Amino acid sequence: MRLRGINVDRIQAESDSIIREGELLTIRVKAILKRRGGEEVIIGSEGKFVPSGPRPDPILIKNLTQAYAWKEVIESGEYASIHALAEREKCDDRHVRKLLRLAYLAPDIVESILDGRQPGALRMADLTHHKLPLSWKEQRIKLGFTG
Repeated sequence: MRLRGINVDRIQAESDSIIREGELLTIRVKAILKRRGGEEVIIGSEGKFVPSGPRPDPILIKNLTQAYAWKEVIESGEYASIHALAEREKCDDRHVRKLLRLAYLAPDIVESILDGRQPGALRMADLTHHKLPLSWKEQRIKLGFTG
C-alpha cells in the first residue's frame, strides 16, 4: 500500500497496525512523546526520533556560525591565541575551545544541521561535552547521522 509516495508496508513494525475502512486509513504506531527544546517530539518504536519535516535548531545553528567565525579569526592571525579571543568575547578559554570543535565537523553533518535534518536527539551537549572523533565517519556514527 502506498500513501502519498510512502510505502506503508516498509514503515510498519510488529507493534504497529494499519486499518483500512473504505477511504479512511488509520495507522497506529507505538511511539513516545518526549520534550525537546520546549516542544514535544515523537520517538518511534525503535527509539529513534521521528521528524515531521526539517527542524532547524537555532541553538545549533548559532553555535556552528560562531565556531566558523572564531576559526577564521584564529587562522587569520587577528588574535594570537584562543585566550586572547576569549578575552575579547568575555568568556573563558574552555568555552571557545568547546565551540571551535564544531568547525571540524564533517561537512555533511554541518549541512544537515543548517538544513534542520539533524537527528532529533542531537543536542549541543553532544557536540561540546564529549570528545568528538576527528574521523568524519566516526563522527557520523557517534552523533547518529548513519541510517
